[in-house]
Amino acid sequence: MNGSYNPALRHTPAVSFIDGTLIKGKQTKIPVSTSENMNLGAVTLIMDIPEGLEVTDVIPAALGVGSFVSNVKNGQVFISWYSLDEVQAASGDVLFHLAVNHIGNRSISAAEWSIQSNSELANVMAQPYSGANLRIGVLGAATKQSHLFPNPSNGMSQLQVELLEPSKINVQIIDITGRLIHNINLQRSAGLFEINLPSTAAGQYWVRINLETEHSSATEMHRWVVQQ
Repeated sequence: MNGSYNPALRHTPAVSFIDGTLIKGKQTKIPVSTSENMNLGAVTLIMDIPEGLEVTDVIPAALGVGSFVSNVKNGQVFISWYSLDEVQAASGDVLFHLAVNHIGNRSISAAEWSIQSNSELANVMAQPYSGANLRIGVLGAATKQSHLFPNPSNGMSQLQVELLEPSKINVQIIDITGRLIHNINLQRSAGLFEINLPSTAAGQYWVRINLETEHSSATEMHRWVVQQ
């Protein structure tokens, strides 16, 4: 193994993802971990990004020692890592995190991440692991659902939010010029809760819901029309 090592030039076995821990939120870090004990010397991964995700960064964890290069381009994530010193990764150890923006509210599972065939995990002797599996967190929305009703309204509406875990909640009512009209701060446990929005003059507004949990943060928006 030396600096000229290039796994892409070799016949490589399949690497695949299996589901891991549920990660919630619009902006979050998804852990990618080993599903078995491995003595790693090199990793090459080319992953197709699922629809509804934007990868903004790749952050090494167990792969922090050695040469780590990543790139996000044309809907794919490219990761290349090698080390002259073996990294002993136990099952469940996080190799790296994917920093993502979650566009939309649907969950995204491991099955939606496709890995190109010239990806591999290998030891320091450049011997690839056959049929290697990595575990990637399922990405789910911070809320199961949120509704604003009635809409249009006569100035009095109710916001209904179903939380998947305890959250700090900030609700802002913003007019079409961007001016903040009302600001409400709450803390709620997981489950369904309702907020009666303050009486508001006729016009068009945005109702912005900012959620902060132990693991992540998220923002949701509703357009609100108030009639006389």
